[in-house]
Amino acid sequence: MAVITLSRQLGSHGEEIATIVARELGLRLIDAETINRAAQKAGVPRVALAELESEGQRSLTNRMLNALRAMPG
Repeated sequence: MAVITLSRQLGSHGEEIATIVARELGLRLIDAETINRAAQKAGVPRVALAELESEGQRSLTNRMLNALRAMPG
């Protein structure tokens, strides 16, 4: 599974750019809402998601990617 992470600044049209990049590369765009749904499916509370995300926990990433792989689409 290829993963490209984009960060953005307010007003930079980051979501639009991410959509174009994903489409051009033939990749699925995973936005914040998709990540929140995967975290919920993996049993990770939103508060814990924010805390763990900032700490860069590999186990959270693995759980989320596994949940995303199981999602249709």
